[in-house]
Amino acid sequence: MPSAATTEASQAALAQPVDKGTAASRRTGRQTSSELAFLARALKAPALLDAADRLAERARKESWTHAEYLVACLQREGSARESHGGEPSSHPTMAHPKPRRTS
Repeated sequence: MPSAATTEASQAALAQPVDKGTAASRRTGRQTSSELAFLARALKAPALLDAADRLAERARKESWTHAEYLVACLQREGSARESHGGEPSSHPTMAHPKPRRTS
């Protein structure tokens, strides 16, 4: 479970309004990279961090929607988790956790 500080920082980052009005109000590439690194660590998703830039470049070249980019990133993380000991996938792109028995 993430610490309270990590959770608060993540919530604060996600709660910031998105302003696409002017170039001055947009985040720099460095700020975005820094925030992505922080959030990937908070989510314990190293494969997502490793693949994000490469997938972003591909998304730009192929004119992916934001949703398509997000799906590709999450698929990469899911595949990495599965290949490192996660449960076999019952869906071609996603592993579904089985409920644990408590008895």
